[in-house]
Amino acid sequence: MEAKLRSRSLFAGEQAIYDFYSTRIVNVSSLHDLNRFVKDLPDETVLYMKESDILTDAYDDQDKVFPDSVTVGDKSFRLKYNFAPGNDTDGVTIKVPARDAVYINADSVGWLVPHLWPERVLELLQGLNKETRKKLMPLNEKAREVASKLAPCRDSFNATVAQMVRQLYGLQVEFNDTADEKVSPHLRLRFEVCNDSGEVLVSGRDTSVLSIDKLQQVTAGESEWERAAKKYEQYNLTDWSIGDLEDYIEIASSGKGVPLYGYPALCTFNDGVALKMCKTSTEALQMHAAGLRALLEIVLGPEFVWIERELKFTNQIKLLCSPFGGADTVKQQLLLSVKEYLLDIPSPPLPRTRVQFDELLAKIKKLTTGCGYEALTLIEKILVQYTSCLTLINKETRSSMGDIRKELKADLHEYINLFINDTLSFDCLRQYPRYLKAFSYRIQRAFNEPFKYREKRGLLRMYNKKVIDAVVKIPFEKKKSANQLLSMYNEFAVSLFAQQEVKTLYPVSEKRLDKMIAEAGC
Repeated sequence: MEAKLRSRSLFAGEQAIYDFYSTRIVNVSSLHDLNRFVKDLPDETVLYMKESDILTDAYDDQDKVFPDSVTVGDKSFRLKYNFAPGNDTDGVTIKVPARDAVYINADSVGWLVPHLWPERVLELLQGLNKETRKKLMPLNEKAREVASKLAPCRDSFNATVAQMVRQLYGLQVEFNDTADEKVSPHLRLRFEVCNDSGEVLVSGRDTSVLSIDKLQQVTAGESEWERAAKKYEQYNLTDWSIGDLEDYIEIASSGKGVPLYGYPALCTFNDGVALKMCKTSTEALQMHAAGLRALLEIVLGPEFVWIERELKFTNQIKLLCSPFGGADTVKQQLLLSVKEYLLDIPSPPLPRTRVQFDELLAKIKKLTTGCGYEALTLIEKILVQYTSCLTLINKETRSSMGDIRKELKADLHEYINLFINDTLSFDCLRQYPRYLKAFSYRIQRAFNEPFKYREKRGLLRMYNKKVIDAVVKIPFEKKKSANQLLSMYNEFAVSLFAQQEVKTLYPVSEKRLDKMIAEAGC
């Protein structure tokens, strides 16, 4: 109990035990005397000590305040208490069988041991900036009030505390992941993940210990969480036949403790689309975007077939495609760019109902009208401009311009290579005629003012490396950011060599480009 109360003053000590028996056992000087004394007692329970006889303070219902186990969903997990400040095991440890590790996620951890809430709230408030703390004085009183209003929910403990502070006191506060690092270790739940024999596989206070690769060795086969989630899952979807999706579903609960939530989302599965249950809202959001895109691609199959039919390359276009892998390669990349454009999923909230899905589908179908013919006209114009720029470079025959000719050809070819080797957004491709027109002016200035050209090209190549390095680090779900960065880079190239003749779509400068590169790396 002292470990639970975090106090060494609860036990009255050995003297209390001596005093208890010295008043009850008399005329005993040997083991024989003691056996006779006990035998002659009318009620031997008078020698039984009660908790009140050895404790310095009375306590009531402490098993309820300091439970020996907690419940998540329909699973019970044993708790272990230790009062050892400075030791890794100090505080409350939850014993988690490896097979049931999936039951516990980062958002539920803060809710598991309610008696820790008041102190956790207090330390979170103490970590706020000075001006905000002043408005919450006295902190102890405010922390108790906030803690008394809390109840387990699917949001994280920290997020709910911030919401309660806003609700009670009208203050906008936020407790991010680093806020927990400032909370005393004994207020942060510790995990011991065990195998079927009870051997501790891994331990720590970070929820990452619940999902490390080592656990895979002892979780072969289907877990109970997966069996519970399977009731809601559907496979081989070819249309929105799944009804309206809830943001979350309570997939398991014993009526006490913290319910187990699942987060339904569309996902790609075995070259198809499925409705799956995710363990966190973040995972569901990421998975749903990819699954929604895949389902749209399936439903829009007839429209994409029609667009492909519209891409009828003439013999002239086929000839112009020769330097870039041939007509089939160019057509395939053009079709991918069109698909990328049409399947550009809007920012959250993503469709989660049949009505929302149908509305998005109708918008995309409207965009497909004439899209193939536009793409065909666009690629022909781009290839003609490319050939025109290449002819303009080759017209300069001065031997002193050999290096510049080589550089210009490489830079020109890079535009087409970017299209051939990567899937450019169709919106980006629509700007290619402007870019190539600006490039024709770059060629003229390169041969007329070679020194100024070299200076500007050096600056452009420096930013080219910065942009490419940033783009490769941007995850797929943030591809819009990558396209925006590439767009600004191309506009920057226009501003360097043809600002007067072509104009940029929006203001652009080194400072703006540096800022966008920095933001892309966040």
